[in-house]
Amino acid sequence: MVARVQAVADAGETAPGGVRQAILEMARREIAEHGCSGASVRSIARAAEVDPRLVRHYYGSRENLLWNALSGDRDPLELAARLLRQSASTIGRRAAAAVFAPWEDPATADLQRARMAASLEGTEAVGRLESEFVSQLLGTIAASVSPDRPRLRAALAATHLTGATVCRYLAGGPLAEMDLGELVRSTGAALQRLLTGPLPEQG
Repeated sequence: MVARVQAVADAGETAPGGVRQAILEMARREIAEHGCSGASVRSIARAAEVDPRLVRHYYGSRENLLWNALSGDRDPLELAARLLRQSASTIGRRAAAAVFAPWEDPATADLQRARMAASLEGTEAVGRLESEFVSQLLGTIAASVSPDRPRLRAALAATHLTGATVCRYLAGGPLAEMDLGELVRSTGAALQRLLTGPLPEQG
């Protein structure tokens, strides 16, 4: 599809959806490989085999392009509400499974890698999308199920879940080789303790 983008534009065919999608796909790959700071309009246009003017025509500013490439359609509040409809006793495992699922899906893995790369870089507003998604998801869950100190519990759980995600999908090592079901159970058990179990005494 990407190879046809310039030909489509040059021929004047009416296929804006295909062109825009190709640009977004290349933007995600550039962000995943080089971070937000290394993903320029020119480099994205080169990867998508289009004129940079076409990228600016569709997305205007570079910031708007990166935002569109990374934002997707996930809603942490909607996901939290769905998870909370079932028993709180399994919320940790189900939250872990929900966060890992798009990383395991080839259709969304590039988007996830780009989001995490941007979050780890953290130099632009778009770079906070993935970390804010996890924080809002677990913050909403903690507010409903945690017996005390929900903000602290959510922060601890988000740190654990983000760390497990980075180790499995970006850094490699033992977690990358771990069976997905085992990873979900192990991570879920840790999240369950952090969200609903006893915490060390304060002071």
